[in-house]
Amino acid sequence: MKVKELNDESFFETIKNSEKLVIVDCYSPKCAPCKVLEPIMEKFADEFPDAQFYRIDVVENYKVMKEFGIFSVPCILFFKNGQLQSEVIGLYPEETLRLKIKAMLEA
Repeated sequence: MKVKELNDESFFETIKNSEKLVIVDCYSPKCAPCKVLEPIMEKFADEFPDAQFYRIDVVENYKVMKEFGIFSVPCILFFKNGQLQSEVIGLYPEETLRLKIKAMLEA
């Protein structure tokens, strides 16, 4: 499964209409840690089919950045039933993120 790209318009509609856990990788194209996280998120998209994985460039999509107060990237947002449940700011080890996703799926 591929991580899909969102923009300001598609972001809110996607979050609102999903019944699954939605995981959004907020990134900036010039952010080195964001580039490290990208293949990890691609791997997780295959590993966790019960979640939907997306990414959004917060430099190009200011509404999302402003709405969720994102001032540091990478920032991973976790949504369930259209509501923000949790966030992870910064680059964490792959196994730490894996455990977080498992916990969010079980919650």
